[in-house]
Amino acid sequence: MYDGPDSYWMVAADGGIFSYGAAGFYGSAGGGTLNQPIVGMAATPDGGGYWLVASDGGIFAYGDATFYGSTGSIHLNRPIVGMATDPLTGGYWLVASDGGIFSFHTPFLGSAGAVPLNRPIVGMTPSPGGGGYWLVASDGGIFAYGDAAFHGSTGNIHLNRPIVGMGATNDGGGYFTAASDGGVFAFGDAQFAGSAGGTHLNSPIVGMAVLPAFPPFATAIARTPTGHGYWAAGDDGEVLSFGDAAFYGDLSSALLAQPIVGIAGTADGRGYWLVDASGQVTPFGDAANDGSINDPTDSVEGIVEDPSSGGYWLFASDGGIFAFGGARFFGSTGNIHLNRPMVAMAAVPSGQGYWLIASDGGIFSFGSAPFFGSAGNLHIDSPMTSLAATGDGLGYWMATENGTVYAFGDAFSAGGSPMTHDLGGNIATGLASTPSGLGYWMVDTSVNIYTYGNATSYPLNP
Repeated sequence: MYDGPDSYWMVAADGGIFSYGAAGFYGSAGGGTLNQPIVGMAATPDGGGYWLVASDGGIFAYGDATFYGSTGSIHLNRPIVGMATDPLTGGYWLVASDGGIFSFHTPFLGSAGAVPLNRPIVGMTPSPGGGGYWLVASDGGIFAYGDAAFHGSTGNIHLNRPIVGMGATNDGGGYFTAASDGGVFAFGDAQFAGSAGGTHLNSPIVGMAVLPAFPPFATAIARTPTGHGYWAAGDDGEVLSFGDAAFYGDLSSALLAQPIVGIAGTADGRGYWLVDASGQVTPFGDAANDGSINDPTDSVEGIVEDPSSGGYWLFASDGGIFAFGGARFFGSTGNIHLNRPMVAMAAVPSGQGYWLIASDGGIFSFGSAPFFGSAGNLHIDSPMTSLAATGDGLGYWMATENGTVYAFGDAFSAGGSPMTHDLGGNIATGLASTPSGLGYWMVDTSVNIYTYGNATSYPLNP
């Protein structure tokens, strides 16, 4: 769930996949035996998979892509040359070289089947809302249908190699076209992210697909010193403040190279830090700029303030600990083989130690942090995501994705441990203890706040 710079895939005729930016690899038809060459691809609405289409209309599905049908067994007047996903239905369209459109689990919005073409159609892409699509010809000419708008073309430009595919930007304000040598052309608000134009290719590029945008989601929560407010941070850099938590700025208008993964408030509550997955720390308010990680070996998972010095720690998925400002290093699991990655961290009130928790519920204690137990040997309903220490440092809570909370030490648990919060299908991403340690706040991906014990829910600040 990443809303960063435009990212995209390209596919070669043998089914090989090239991914750029945040686009993930889910498999390919490269190395397989194909009846017909691959001619196009389309991403699923959530970006968790893609389809490849062959010239006979045969469909290959990868990741979370669902097969809805094909023209593999239909006699075609012209070969299939591309496909596009309907963001509304999750279905797809296929387009033939004459501009004819075939719809699967999606409505028909028009075609160029009866239009005299200077060059054959070679690909298509949908508008973000699913109310239209673009077709592209081998000379880069663009044909727009439904709510798809024209943003420019290479129809009048001399090309080294023919255009073979296209993809629209996430807001529909632009699109990319790709040539058979991997060259990429950007129109409207499309931002160039790279190309294979100078790369030696075993097979020519035959299509492309753009990684869809996703709504931002909350990744962490931090409370104010009074306990009468808190901040929630989104993966897009947005900060929401509640109660007496003041807003000091955020990164919501910045073009992020990596998603935001954590937030920590300063000791006086007059500032906070945000950290992204690469370890880049951005301070706001009176938060000191004590440094960032330049080149972590594993992704950074969060940031924790040192209550005693005003410094902070960053921790990575391998359990590596990075201390900044006055924060001291008390050990890490960076050199230990882990069964599961580290997902959360909490500090003792004195700042003389900390805990790390792995996704299986295993706890690792460092410095003066006591061990009170773990869920590592329990059958948990989903991976752990969060950890919060009680106010006196003599206990802690841990939460799973599904909102099940386990209490250890003096962590308050009037309803028994474990306790389950109904998140309505969302994922718990953060915990914060009240100052007294007699309750906690939990935040899920949709920025819903859940309370327990003496924790109070506060309204969102305007």
